[in-house]
Amino acid sequence: MPNVSPLAASISSTRDYDTDVERVLALVHEHFGVSLRFEPVTVPRLAGAPGLPVETSDGRRHGWLCMPSPRGSLRAPEAGVQVLRFAARLIAGEIERTAGPRSDSAEIQWVLDGREIQTAFQPIFDLATGTVVGAEALSRFPARPDRPVDRWFAAASTVGLGIDLETLAVEVALEELAHIPPTAAVWVNVSADALCSTRLWDALEGVPLTRIVFELTEHVPVDDYEVLAESIERLRARGGRLAVDDVGAGFATLRHIIRLAPDIVKLDISLIRGIDTDPVRRSLTASLIWFAAQIDAVVTAEGIETPSQLEAVQSLGVAYAQGFYLALPRAAADVSGPHPWIDRHIRRHARSRRRWTVNSGRQAERPVAAAAERSRSRSTGHRCSNRGR
Repeated sequence: MPNVSPLAASISSTRDYDTDVERVLALVHEHFGVSLRFEPVTVPRLAGAPGLPVETSDGRRHGWLCMPSPRGSLRAPEAGVQVLRFAARLIAGEIERTAGPRSDSAEIQWVLDGREIQTAFQPIFDLATGTVVGAEALSRFPARPDRPVDRWFAAASTVGLGIDLETLAVEVALEELAHIPPTAAVWVNVSADALCSTRLWDALEGVPLTRIVFELTEHVPVDDYEVLAESIERLRARGGRLAVDDVGAGFATLRHIIRLAPDIVKLDISLIRGIDTDPVRRSLTASLIWFAAQIDAVVTAEGIETPSQLEAVQSLGVAYAQGFYLALPRAAADVSGPHPWIDRHIRRHARSRRRWTVNSGRQAERPVAAAAERSRSRSTGHRCSNRGR
C-alpha cells in the first residue's frame, strides 16, 4: 500500500482537523484489495485527469481519490468505480465528523494561509484587428467550486479580510504574467480600498505596470475620491491604466467615470444582452462610446455570447470585447491562441463597413465608430503614464 501518511499530515495541518485518511485507505485495501491514493485539493490536477472528488455535504472539495493502477485486482472496471465512490464517501464522512462547519472568517483565512486561489484568463480582443490586447484575470477557489467568486470577496470584505484576499488574487494572477503575450495586458479586478492600500502596492513592487489594467469594482462604496485619485495617479505614473467596470449597471459607475476619468470604459453585460435586437440598448451604448471618445477613453464590451451581439457592438464602434463566444477562460499559456475564426470574422466585417442606425437597426455610416477609432489609436501609447488631471 502506498505511504499516505504525508498526505494525511498535510490535510490535518492545513485544515485544522485530524482526518484519518490513512485508516480509510487501509480499510479499503484490506477489504477490496485495491490501493487508492488521496490527493489534497492543494495538489494541482490536469484537466481530465482520472479520479473522484471528495466533497462534504456543504459543497467544499477537499481532494481527489485516485486509483494508481486502473486494472488493479478488481476484474470489472465498474467495480473499481464503486470502490472509489465508497471510499470517497468514507473520507468525506471522516472530514465532516472531525471538522464541523467553518465560519467565513476561518475559511477565508485558510485560503490566505495556503494561497488557495487559482487564476483563469479570458482573452480580450481588438475588434478592428482581431489581436489579443489583454486577458482578464478571473479568480477560482478550487476548495469550493460551487461558491460564486463574488461571494468569496464579499464575505472577505465583511469579516475584514477583503484587501488581503484581493491582494492575494492579484499576486497569483501576476505570477502568470510571463506567460501572457508581451503585447497584451493583464486586467485585474480591484476595489477602491485595495487600490489605496499599502498591501497591494507592496505586492506591485517591481511589477511592470505598463502591462497591467486595474478594473475598479464595486465591492464597497468609495468614501474618499481624493485619496483614490492619488493612488490612480501613482499607478499612471508607472504606466498603469484604469478601467471602470460594469458601466451601465448603475449610477455608481457613472460617478466613477466623472470623478476619475478612466482610460477604459467597460460596458456591463446587462447592456450587451439584447443589444442586437433592442434599439434602447444600442442607443445607450452609442452614447457611451461617444462620451468615452470625448474623454479619450476606450470602450470594452464584456459578455459577448452570440455572433449577432458581436456584430452589433462592432458595428457601433466598440473597440475591445470579450465573452464566451469569443474565447473561454483558459490557462495563461493558451491566451495567445491561435484564434483563426476571429481573424475570419474581422476580415468579413472589414468588407462591410456600414453601421447600424440607433433607431431602426438599418445599416448606415456611424460617426461614433470614427470617434472610437481615434480613441483606440490614442490608447496604444499608454497615454495614462503622463496624463495630467
